[in-house]
Amino acid sequence: MSGFLPHVANIFGHVTTHVNCAKRTDKNVTVYDRRHACLFCGELSSKIARHITTKHKEEKEVAVALPFRKKSKERKKELTRLRLKGDYHHNMNTLEIGEGELVVVRRPGQDVCCNAEDFLPCEFCLGFMRRRDLWKHQLACEFKSKTLAEHSGKKQQVQRKAKSLIASAITGSNNERLNKIISAMKYDSISDIVKKDKLIKDLGGLLIQKCKKSLIDGEEGQLEVGIPSLALKLGYSLSKCATCTVAHGLRIKDESIRKDAKNFKTLMESEWEYRVSHHSLATLHEWRFNKVNVPPLAEDIANLRSFVDRRIGEESDNLKRKSPTKKRWTLLARLLLARVLMLNKRRSIQAAFAGIQRKTCLESISQLRNSGQFESLGATVV
Repeated sequence: MSGFLPHVANIFGHVTTHVNCAKRTDKNVTVYDRRHACLFCGELSSKIARHITTKHKEEKEVAVALPFRKKSKERKKELTRLRLKGDYHHNMNTLEIGEGELVVVRRPGQDVCCNAEDFLPCEFCLGFMRRRDLWKHQLACEFKSKTLAEHSGKKQQVQRKAKSLIASAITGSNNERLNKIISAMKYDSISDIVKKDKLIKDLGGLLIQKCKKSLIDGEEGQLEVGIPSLALKLGYSLSKCATCTVAHGLRIKDESIRKDAKNFKTLMESEWEYRVSHHSLATLHEWRFNKVNVPPLAEDIANLRSFVDRRIGEESDNLKRKSPTKKRWTLLARLLLARVLMLNKRRSIQAAFAGIQRKTCLESISQLRNSGQFESLGATVV
């Protein structure tokens, strides 16, 4: 007469979550031993309606049902709502800790082979029932609103929504997107392993964080980093600070400081890329890709060139006719640099950092060329 059916899959991998079967005596008489969980105190009671109306009559949700006449349809509906809601929270706690009884709407018979994975909650009444019969129940669920009636005809959509209601308890994670992906997986041995393996779920959370921008529709701007270069520099600075803290702990022989800094550095190296660096680099790439480079007009370049040439001539004459000063030499040097940059636009940075030694080197090369030494070198090579 045993009614114990083990549940194989839960987040801790223990075979302790179970569903009790409907029991019958040797004379085929039903044994009324099922209990329901209280929504307010969590106590399991075989007379849950009496328990709620006597011990929790001050609650607002209970006060809604009390004005109705006893055994009336309205009173029964409100108490049923509280009973199913209490069973739902009890089942969520059971799935989360991986231990205890799963309270279902209709218990399976002793000759039916099933486990807790075969039961899913209804999105309207929150009652747990067989997954294969869930779509039929929702067609006639008394708690279904009229505006959602069109969703009840699709079996696949019904189970997907039901899985999303218990995803956080099964996965043990608060990541909504991770829960949505895992709850949408087909029920088989692979999904069972994913739900139980914490390392797989952590890796999935990191990959979702990295690819979050492609998963969000119409919300790309929320993940843009305001100053991406600052975020990247902060990463290097934090890493250096952690290294300095480790060295400081070694010098003062404080093992706790060294260990904390080393753990922080390890944690940062493992998660900084996905949480900060990836989004900063993506923002930089997007900015560079969308940057509009407007080339200057040919007329503007000609005007600038004529202006610089005229100013160079004027400043050169001023230096010859007037006493040379530091201000005049600096102005002339800037004008000459601007003229060289206009001539060599592709490699302007080289002209800006060219020094006196570079000019001397070029003069020596010019002298060697004029002396004819390059001609003998060319003949030898040939």
